[in-house]
Amino acid sequence: MRSDITAQNNLIRIFNNKHRETLVRVECFEDALRSLKYEGKVSRGKNIANVKTLIGYFGTHLKRHMRAEERILYPFFDIHVPKYDSVIALFRLEHREINRNMRKMVQWIKLYDEWSQKGLFSEWLKSFYVEGMCFVHLTRHHLVSESATLFKSVICCLHGDEIGILEKKMKTFLIKNDD
Repeated sequence: MRSDITAQNNLIRIFNNKHRETLVRVECFEDALRSLKYEGKVSRGKNIANVKTLIGYFGTHLKRHMRAEERILYPFFDIHVPKYDSVIALFRLEHREINRNMRKMVQWIKLYDEWSQKGLFSEWLKSFYVEGMCFVHLTRHHLVSESATLFKSVICCLHGDEIGILEKKMKTFLIKNDD
């Protein structure tokens, strides 16, 4: 019994650490968006560079993390803990919306130079800022909710052998999909 609890705690810790790391980046992105909006033209180049760097991080690391959840974690939970299927369905929908937000932000970043050269920076910024803040709030909510509800509730329903199988599947996926 004690080994099941230890294994559960270890698995929860792994997922929560990744979420904490991403939450720090989400906070940095929110700060970068606010800086872009309020610091003016003098700091614009630095702020755009920060925004681009963070979007790159999300495009690589957050997408990889969500792929692991979609391909390994959620299907595993569907089979081994089916009573949480509605919660898992909600998290899948949130993943789709987060991905949509990321695609829209990338599209807006690609338009930055063109719109700025045409003197349309203010219009560009309004649209980009709204899309970025939607991403910030949805992603923050998703990560916190997933850590607080899904991982703690669902993983605690798993037994030691199931946790071992899940850990092995996740490690294999992450090794094969190392970016």
